Amino acid sequence: MIEHKTLIRFLLIGALLSLCPSGFTQTLSLEHAESLALEKDPGYQGLMKQSRALEDDAIAESQLPDPMLMVGWLNVPVADFALDEEPMNQLRVGLKQNFPVGDTLNLKRKSALADASRVRQQSVTRRLMVLQNTRNTWIEVWYGEASLKIVRENEPMFEQLRDVTASLYRTGRKGLDDLVRSELELQRLKDREVRITENVGRQRAFLGRWIGSEESRLLLPEKLPVWETHFADRMADSSQIVAHPLVRAMDERIAKLQQGVELAREQYKPAWSLELGYAFRNAQRPNGAEVSDLASLSASVSLPVFTAKRQDKRLSSANRQANAGLDQRLDLLYELKSRLEAELVTLDRLNERIELYDSMILPQTQEQAQVALLSYKADRSDFTEVMRSHVAQLESTLELERLQADRLKSIAAIKYFLPRGEDLDRVSAELPGESK
Repeated sequence: MIEHKTLIRFLLIGALLSLCPSGFTQTLSLEHAESLALEKDPGYQGLMKQSRALEDDAIAESQLPDPMLMVGWLNVPVADFALDEEPMNQLRVGLKQNFPVGDTLNLKRKSALADASRVRQQSVTRRLMVLQNTRNTWIEVWYGEASLKIVRENEPMFEQLRDVTASLYRTGRKGLDDLVRSELELQRLKDREVRITENVGRQRAFLGRWIGSEESRLLLPEKLPVWETHFADRMADSSQIVAHPLVRAMDERIAKLQQGVELAREQYKPAWSLELGYAFRNAQRPNGAEVSDLASLSASVSLPVFTAKRQDKRLSSANRQANAGLDQRLDLLYELKSRLEAELVTLDRLNERIELYDSMILPQTQEQAQVALLSYKADRSDFTEVMRSHVAQLESTLELERLQADRLKSIAAIKYFLPRGEDLDRVSAELPGESK
């Protein structure tokens, strides 16, 4: 008897385990979705590789150009190409090294490093964008699932309205139009369910772009995560926008443009080269003595004399580009600040609306729907009022869920403009295998 009960217990446990997804990953939390998106994003990996390529360029740009090897026959008679007839006949070997003007090599290195740093800041911006897009899409999936649940929970109520109307119609207390209207509203509710299901499928497909199609099909938790929404000083928060990686990337671009100005100034300095040669001679003097080999050392210097249409124009162009970069940075700051302030205002209004719906509108619509149904059964109101009140209750419930979702999306936008704490650590940290 005991063995029989044990066998049944094992069978029941096995049946329960078979109903659970592998690894017990029944839900996809927002935090887990964010981690998957950051880990799988190829755009970030591409920017990091580009940054490292520019760092390699910085090393290459700071090196002297390769020396040149020169080999030649000098003063060779064309009759027999002999090298032992005249003392001037030579087989010459030489090395020539060019030296760029001024501090050009160091400035080019700094310019390439500024480019590398700019791309690295772009990679941080990319991760912030991935976080925001993943959050927004996850929230839309959550809202769709929550809406679908609400609609399905309200379907029995609309079926009850249809049944009540059918019962009153059979007793002759209500007309056919009420019965038709009740059936129509029920079918509209089912159509709404189909449309919500379609939208959830679309949003899950969009979510799969960031975390993978398989993971995007996991169930989501029933409640939204709770995020901090308190911002101590709006003006201080707005001023912190200068630390955003988009602005820092612009700062690095301006640094590169300023290096371009310094490079243009260096072009007023002369470039020079050094040449070392050795000439082999195999001839003899008239008295029979062998001639000596020859060594030579020479230096060449450029003369930047005519600067009006070359150096002056290049310096003017570099200055204009640097000034244009400063204007673009200011424009970017204005844009980011305005978008941040707009999101802060939106968050305030959403909090007010959520409080209003939660404390006043939703309870009142629920009470109105109950009163309207009782009045309809007692022949004190028409069916239009009953249906209007129940649709209003449904719409209010859905609107509250929409406001909750929009509130979290607004916070996600603020987190994009003001990355702090854990978010900043996550977007700044390198993934495993990224270090050189």
